[in-house]
Amino acid sequence: MDGFAVLADGTRRRILDLLRQEPRDVGTIVASLGLSQPNASKHLRVLRDAGLVEVTAEGPRRVYRLTDAPLHEVEEWLRPYRERWTRGFDALDRRLAGHRARRSSGGPGDRPRATGTTAGTDTDTDATPGTGTDAPPGPDPPPTAPDGGTPRHQAPPSTPRKAP
Repeated sequence: MDGFAVLADGTRRRILDLLRQEPRDVGTIVASLGLSQPNASKHLRVLRDAGLVEVTAEGPRRVYRLTDAPLHEVEEWLRPYRERWTRGFDALDRRLAGHRARRSSGGPGDRPRATGTTAGTDTDTDATPGTGTDAPPGPDPPPTAPDGGTPRHQAPPSTPRKAP
């Protein structure tokens, strides 16, 4: 069975998540996941056959542990996605570093504070109108689609996302 088929089953992924924390015997796996013993054994056999877990006998108990065997098919398929994500995160890091450097050096985006010449008058350009207090600039507005609406890939800020 290939790695995708092994990971396709949610119960097997939950078993792997449990074993990632620590080795466990079948009884603990059954109790933790609310499975029947035969069902848990079936999934553990698939994981063992795929080389993802190993079993050792400790007295009457069978203890399962994760192995370090990678899922080669899954790793190969994920490689270009990881590279793409890494490039995106690297670009974001560079952009944030440039933004921080501009802010700390007084570069573009940092406006000098203007002060009024009349005593008691605050003409600070960063002041929130009507409050008389300084307020940091707000977050950037959300991106808009060419038609002026919200892009399909992003839910409107006030709309809660539904679980798939």
